[in-house]
Amino acid sequence: MNQKTSAEHTAVEIQGSKKKVEWPFRLEYDPHKKSSSWFVPLLSIVIALLICAVFIAIDGMNPITVYGKMLQGAFGSAFGLSETLVKATPLLLCGLGVAIAYRISIWNIGAEGQFLLGAIGATSITIYFPNLPGIVYIPLMVIVGIVAGAVWGLLTALPRTYFQVNELITSLMLNYIALLLLDYFVFGPWRDPEGFNFPGTPIFLPSQLLATIGDTRLHIGVLFAIIAVIIFAFFILKTRYL
Repeated sequence: MNQKTSAEHTAVEIQGSKKKVEWPFRLEYDPHKKSSSWFVPLLSIVIALLICAVFIAIDGMNPITVYGKMLQGAFGSAFGLSETLVKATPLLLCGLGVAIAYRISIWNIGAEGQFLLGAIGATSITIYFPNLPGIVYIPLMVIVGIVAGAVWGLLTALPRTYFQVNELITSLMLNYIALLLLDYFVFGPWRDPEGFNFPGTPIFLPSQLLATIGDTRLHIGVLFAIIAVIIFAFFILKTRYL
């Protein structure tokens, strides 16, 4: 019994003394590339559509017909496509900002609030500086909007950095505060006295608006978003910063 125990102990020591071989490469079997970055979003979209189709069918409608109408409305005409891009432009810019935070393991879900503060900052230029030269407005509104959104983001970053406050909570709650702040300005000091009692600021001057493309509401802000995507892709693929 003692000899067996001693032999087992010796075998363990010999096995433990063996060094693990580190190969400079690794073989993986993944013919469908399920681990690639495009697969998870695509699968998520398909599953979401299937789940929604179930509820659409329960409501007594044909899911294929409903989805067809959605595609027709969003992409089936020049007007529909332009309106889709108008809505997609701010979402794309916000998504890029969130993606950068995710790359460094920061769970920022306050993009909506930061976007609203950027809009408030840009609008403040039209309210408090109504007599500036026309060429100054757009660059100044862009700069102030960026600064306002960044300062709002700092309200999440500083507590996390110095007090270990979870950014999920602060960034989410700040969305509601930003929305209430917007309501305050729109219903309060910035309300248009000539707006027939509708909540809204005075209408922007042409020099305070981005140029539109053709006869649509699509503006050159979509070019800003495309340039931002290219810059983001460059940093992701060609540098070590992200």
